[in-house]
Amino acid sequence: MEITENKVSSSQINFEAKFTKEEFDSSLVNVYNKNKSKYFVQGFRKGKVPYAILLKQFGKEFFYEDAIDYNGDIAYKEILEKIKDKEFIDRPQESIKSFDDNGLVLEFSFFVNPDVELGQYTKLGLKKEAVEVTDKDIEDRIQKELESRSRMVEKDEPAELGDTVKIDYEGSVDGVKFDGGSAEDYSLELGSNTFIPGFEDQVVGMKRGDVKDINVTFPENYPASKELEGKPAIFKVTVKEVAKKELPTFDDDFIMDIDEEVDNVEQWKEKIKKQIFERKDKEAEDKLTDDIIKHVVETSKVDIPKKMIDDEIDYKVNQMEQQYSAYGLKLKDMLAYQKQTIDEFKETLRADAENNVKTRLCFEAIIKKENIQINMEEVNKLLEDYKDADDKTRARAFEYIANQNIYENFVKFLKENN
Repeated sequence: MEITENKVSSSQINFEAKFTKEEFDSSLVNVYNKNKSKYFVQGFRKGKVPYAILLKQFGKEFFYEDAIDYNGDIAYKEILEKIKDKEFIDRPQESIKSFDDNGLVLEFSFFVNPDVELGQYTKLGLKKEAVEVTDKDIEDRIQKELESRSRMVEKDEPAELGDTVKIDYEGSVDGVKFDGGSAEDYSLELGSNTFIPGFEDQVVGMKRGDVKDINVTFPENYPASKELEGKPAIFKVTVKEVAKKELPTFDDDFIMDIDEEVDNVEQWKEKIKKQIFERKDKEAEDKLTDDIIKHVVETSKVDIPKKMIDDEIDYKVNQMEQQYSAYGLKLKDMLAYQKQTIDEFKETLRADAENNVKTRLCFEAIIKKENIQINMEEVNKLLEDYKDADDKTRARAFEYIANQNIYENFVKFLKENN
């Protein structure tokens, strides 16, 4: 057998396996010995039919199909040994190129991860953004704490933006009520944009006991009801209660009430300042990582097979279908509402899918080139949390932890060599 290799592209390698007529004919005996327990001819017990009898009665052609498979298996195993370091992205294809008096020629096509021509990934000199905690950051956090502990107090004055009103409302289009257009004792925060545009603005200024017809127009793209899109509507609104938000006093007593670890406002501010700094610092670190990876991907070259991008798109679509299913929805129904086919939707995902595949290929290429390893000591330490889990759960945990570990080591390498 003679095997020749032909690299069609960085992601496709073809092999030809040539068997001479003598090699092919000799394989007929091997096929006979392998399968003789299945052969039956009148006058012989099953499995005891001599090779010569089968040749005489049926001819050599009787063994050809099995012999082609037999030789194909031999060639396939030898080729796999030659490319054992490659990662396959699709099922190999096998075909008969020629079969005549000169022998048998089989052709194998293997589809593998493409070669990556890495751009510069060391000595980039990219800088981490400076981190600063401003007075506004502290004030925003104070406001958030006060808002979370506010209470609603009824008032007799007209409703203002930020107030919460309790209303009854009844909507109609062309004088006809529609499903979902009516409610009683509905609490609405004015300015929250909960209702369609224009509704909340017209409630502003109303007092408890006021009744008013509110004129609005449904948006052209109204997800709740296609029938109502773009149509004018009238809502009869009755205000039953107006309440304003009352915030607590921000002082030492308030601080000690929400945080037992501090005694006064200044201590709390220092603690919060540290928390905000740590959050911003992590965000800056993450952005630096993203910037480095983005630079590597943009400056690297790789011819990505359409198959890999299509697989990435299908993976994303499958994820979305599962997410919708968890809420009792179907992706295809959402697309139908948007008047979009699944193929059209997939095309909107293509650019991101291509970038994801390229990023992964660059990631794998750098890991291989720089011999970045999984730290098994760290992995096994984290895996201790799953020591009582079943084998399947433990295996999934190991895969996740190991992947996370090598990614962290990859990022560490990039940053240390930036």
